[in-house]
Amino acid sequence: MKIRQNVGRCKDPHNSWEYGSFTIKKEMVFSSVKKLEKVVGNLKRLSWERFYNIVIPEFEYKVDDHILEIEMEYIKGDYMKSIHHHNVVYDELVARDGDWSWTDYAPRNFIVKDDRIHVIDLDSFGYIKFEDRQKKWDQTYGIFAPLIRSYRGKNQLDAKLSCSDLDYLRLKKLLVCVFNAKVERVEEKYYAKIDNSTYDNLEQLMVHLRLVYNCIKNAMDLNPPSHQQRKNVLKELRETSWYKATHVL
Repeated sequence: MKIRQNVGRCKDPHNSWEYGSFTIKKEMVFSSVKKLEKVVGNLKRLSWERFYNIVIPEFEYKVDDHILEIEMEYIKGDYMKSIHHHNVVYDELVARDGDWSWTDYAPRNFIVKDDRIHVIDLDSFGYIKFEDRQKKWDQTYGIFAPLIRSYRGKNQLDAKLSCSDLDYLRLKKLLVCVFNAKVERVEEKYYAKIDNSTYDNLEQLMVHLRLVYNCIKNAMDLNPPSHQQRKNVLKELRETSWYKATHVL
């Protein structure tokens, strides 16, 4: 890491100011010229790509033999934690039009500064189709993925409701707003069906939804529970079909 210094002057010739900005370097050694040229080509494309709510730090790169050196602006901030920030990353990088985007969606690759998301893993930008981006998102976030409001992947909750009109309206709002579930009104003997599990009344359904919510909240680590609390939640939830289908070790 180094400090880049700049000196400026105002109208008063006796006054001047000096400020510095941190940069960080990353060196990559490639085993073949073909792999090196691929990453360099991706960086060239990244330099003119535009994003609405994602910030790309200023960067420069140079090649020396089989070594690629990337020097970029150092961003001091925090990793993503809020649902809002994950929504932004999904909408901007996973669901975006075209086949060029980031290939790694781990939280460590994004820094939040002044409520704006900065991407710090620049060499992860490349050619990747939407279907592959969706798979990588599923692999990265598992049971947390359904909370993303525009998420339409394999972990999205599938809810079928066969309850009264009033309960249907209330439950649909809960399932859509909190769990981003796909909700359908049906005429069946059960009260509700979530994925492959059926529930005979509102009380049974709410017990299940509370467990699902606690499991997702634990995965997000916004308010970490004690070790025993985590064990109790997982013990209750482990028997549900939704957990078995979506849990990622």
